[in-house]
Amino acid sequence: MRLSKYPDFNLFENILLANILKNHPEFEKKIYMREVSVNMFPQTWGSTAGGFSEPGMFAGQMITTEYTTVMEMTVFIGKKMVPHKFFGVFFGKKPAYLVTDPTDTFFEDLKNKRMKSKYESRQCY
Repeated sequence: MRLSKYPDFNLFENILLANILKNHPEFEKKIYMREVSVNMFPQTWGSTAGGFSEPGMFAGQMITTEYTTVMEMTVFIGKKMVPHKFFGVFFGKKPAYLVTDPTDTFFEDLKNKRMKSKYESRQCY
């Protein structure tokens, strides 16, 4: 199993923040501070599409291992510093999905280092 270089965490942080602001435009110019933590681990997929495979999608039938990165960002809004927590999931070097209200399944999958694909995440996170 040979993995590519580590992902660019600064880029991921910027992508995650942009997605948060896209979904919450009311936060624009109100973020007082933010905290970021990263959990990264290799994950193996059954096709070359990795975590982006979908039913009926054409992809190579090859076992693929790539880094899964889960970035947790807490943004503190306004002078009262009201915290709002978000999770960005990235497969390889690409953003996969944003989780705004994580379920117990999300945290169980994170603990087990086995995140759902982008397609599967829609039904359970």
